[in-house]
Amino acid sequence: MSPYLAVLGSGPAALYLTSRLLLNHPTIRIHIYEKNPAPFGLVRYGVAPDHENVKQAMKQMKETLQHQRVRFMGNVELQTTSQKHNNQHENLETESVMKRKRKRNQVRIETLRKHYNAVVLATGGAAKDRKLHLPGEDTFRNLVSARQFVAWYNSDPEQYERSVPQFDLKNTEEVTIVGQGNVAADCARILLSPIDALRNTDISQDALDRLAESKVRRVRLVGRRGPAQIAITASEIRELIHLPDAALYADTVMINKAKEGYTLDRPKKRIISLMLEGANDPTRVDKSKAWHLDFLLSPQALHPNKVDPQVLDSVTFARNRLDPLTMRAQPTEETMTWKTPLLLRSIGYEAQALQGIPFDVDQSIVPNIGGKVMDYSVHGSIIPGLYVTGWLKTGPRGVIVNAMMDAYETADMILNDFALEALQNDECSHWIGVKHDSHIEDSDVVDYARWKRIEQEEQKRGEILGKPAEKLQRVQDMLGIE
Repeated sequence: MSPYLAVLGSGPAALYLTSRLLLNHPTIRIHIYEKNPAPFGLVRYGVAPDHENVKQAMKQMKETLQHQRVRFMGNVELQTTSQKHNNQHENLETESVMKRKRKRNQVRIETLRKHYNAVVLATGGAAKDRKLHLPGEDTFRNLVSARQFVAWYNSDPEQYERSVPQFDLKNTEEVTIVGQGNVAADCARILLSPIDALRNTDISQDALDRLAESKVRRVRLVGRRGPAQIAITASEIRELIHLPDAALYADTVMINKAKEGYTLDRPKKRIISLMLEGANDPTRVDKSKAWHLDFLLSPQALHPNKVDPQVLDSVTFARNRLDPLTMRAQPTEETMTWKTPLLLRSIGYEAQALQGIPFDVDQSIVPNIGGKVMDYSVHGSIIPGLYVTGWLKTGPRGVIVNAMMDAYETADMILNDFALEALQNDECSHWIGVKHDSHIEDSDVVDYARWKRIEQEEQKRGEILGKPAEKLQRVQDMLGIE
């Protein structure tokens, strides 16, 4: 009898794991559960629209989903632990989200474990944003997470089902981004790119129209530590310094000190060299736009507009110094304040706890050894048949190649357990049992053939607009395509 595996999530980690299992196990059958009607997770909704080279990974992922031993089931999500929130705004939003979730098809982890030989958690997209933890943070309309900004230009239905984003770029000349990672770099590049460079991508038409009217001329990326600790990769910095009409401004003295004062690995040396190259570019005075790398600063206070208290007027930053032993940023008494019409928060993500799954709050991961989920209630105990990959396994870090290697490690653990006959399940009835116990109808689920029809509709809409595709922004619109 063929073993059956349930994989929760259809992003890079899930599909790399699936492809490795298919290659190395001759009979395994894999059912991929995805909360959205569309597969591909981070590649579809996280990768910047102008990163076509990264999106090429989708070609291999499509081949995996079309494999005869794989079944895709979109619009089915795992029940998550509801979180309590302190402020009224978040309570209302959570209530709205929960109402929406109840309309979707939900399955319990216990049900999946009952009906499959093994279950893999790969729902990295369930991560939530880290916050600044400053008074008033949740009250300002013009303080949003970079994730919301990315969701806006990538047509992520998770964002559009909460509210339609309103970014008033027509009346915004300066944007501050708190964070110096790749997501922050993506946001800066999208804001400063020539509009024609974005027209032939699958960026949302709403974002394209607003960016065409944008008056943004300056983007500041603020980091709490120094140049040697910057998290932006060399490829992202290279793209920014090669923008045709945007100049880099940064403290070259500080960058040179980092170059001389630290033992840097090869990638970090390349990043330092690129920053110096951009900051010393003699043609930058001829450029009409600018992006700044502001180091050793942490937001300390948010100041409302005097006329409208729901609008952020300015931000006070504390000047930091680095502890020489721990390299942690420590605030000094020196501060600086500047106005910002739009503040994007890009300081990372935290995975969310899943109902019935052990969770390490401090590390924001599902505790595991090589992808095998651990039971904290029994010290050192492994939960049989339960595995994890992606951000839930490692925390929200790395690029797609990291997701691949982590997925392969988990896949090899599963293959080894199959070889040891440690994953027997005589009552395995897979999807048939799950849909019966969860009261789900096949007609409510998006299979791969139906997803292809949704994709064709998006391509058709994109063709009308002169784009590769115009992604549907709402789940109900996707489900309207039979």
